[in-house]
Amino acid sequence: MGQLGELFDGYSAEDDLRKNIETQLTDMGYLVNTDFKLVVSTVTKHDENGTIITGSVDIGSVNVGDTVEIKTEDAVLTASVSQITMFNMPFNEAVAGDNVSIIFDNIESSKISIGNVISKK
Repeated sequence: MGQLGELFDGYSAEDDLRKNIETQLTDMGYLVNTDFKLVVSTVTKHDENGTIITGSVDIGSVNVGDTVEIKTEDAVLTASVSQITMFNMPFNEAVAGDNVSIIFDNIESSKISIGNVISKK
């Protein structure tokens, strides 16, 4: 093996790239070790109900009353799930694959954006 091969012996650029990508995705909230994950599709402020977000449950399940974390660009917000609806009907639980609306009473809609990740605390 030539000098260049000896210089990089034991070094794997692929491993470094993989670790860097995993770190970036984790920091952005897209890789989470959790029982529940949803990426926000829409955000609406409703005078009577509070803040309504929609999205598809990617991982796990969430129930009414569960405490969740909303990872935004600036902070991690904590909220309690007040209501879950699908097709304008109330449900107690949403599971992976469900397209849902989740209603939060204690979060301002201006703090949540499309693409934010919601996971269980």
